[in-house]
Amino acid sequence: MHTVHCRTRRCSLPCHLLQARSFPQRLLMQDKSTVELHRYRNAEGKLIVLYDDCERLAAAAAHQLVHRGYDNVFVLTGGLASFGEKFPAYVEGDLDS
Repeated sequence: MHTVHCRTRRCSLPCHLLQARSFPQRLLMQDKSTVELHRYRNAEGKLIVLYDDCERLAAAAAHQLVHRGYDNVFVLTGGLASFGEKFPAYVEGDLDS
């Protein structure tokens, strides 16, 4: 699983999911990508999970990736805060910041 947070660098500093990679949504909207995204694109048994604080940016980024032919893109329901409340061991940093 490749986890990507779609927040801006300034917004992503307080906390993030363990092993998540930062790739701001605005770059995805400009047709930019990463080697890791290409490696995971439609690969057997691989998922690309996008998240932000409230799903808004991640949903737009997922829509853009699906439009580009990615079939294995998912958005973390409820965003980081909701996930962190249920699974705090998977969040690095302080959710309250």
